[in-house]
Amino acid sequence: MDDLKIIDLFNLRSEDAISKTREKYGTYINSIIYGLLRSFHDTEEIANDTYLGLWQSIPPARPKDLKAYIAAIARKKAMDKLDYFTAQKRNTNLTVLIDELEEVLPGRDSPEDTISTKETLNEINIFLSGLTVRDRYVFLRRYWFGDTVKEIAEKSGCNEATVKNTLFKTRKKLKCYLEKAGVKL
Repeated sequence: MDDLKIIDLFNLRSEDAISKTREKYGTYINSIIYGLLRSFHDTEEIANDTYLGLWQSIPPARPKDLKAYIAAIARKKAMDKLDYFTAQKRNTNLTVLIDELEEVLPGRDSPEDTISTKETLNEINIFLSGLTVRDRYVFLRRYWFGDTVKEIAEKSGCNEATVKNTLFKTRKKLKCYLEKAGVKL
């Protein structure tokens, strides 16, 4: 079923909206959540929360890109769960990802930094669109989906050293690109 029909089912408040979404995007949702949480049990729980989030937000929302909308909700729900888990301790997988990008992305110490976040995200999207398909895939699998280097290597058919090298070079290019775009790092 195409995305517009699924959205129409949500607008009609048809319970088929959830089943059709699960049928089409269930594996995608689970991969996003598992990539961040690394727990099958929590993945199932957060996937259900994602479907509830869709049900509660459509309508009034009418997403232009349902897949991206679903990914944003799933990622947000998974990150909320991570925050809950890590209230007392730090999650090493997430900490590693943040540490890798720390020198590339601007801080959020002041309101001015927060205001510039939207512009920074726009610049990152422009940067990513200029990458080769492979480099973009590797970068997004690592920093959006939270895949390990080993998982990326398996999925992309590269060896781990190539993945590490690609990530290193891409972070370096991103830093240079953001500096040239006037983003305060």
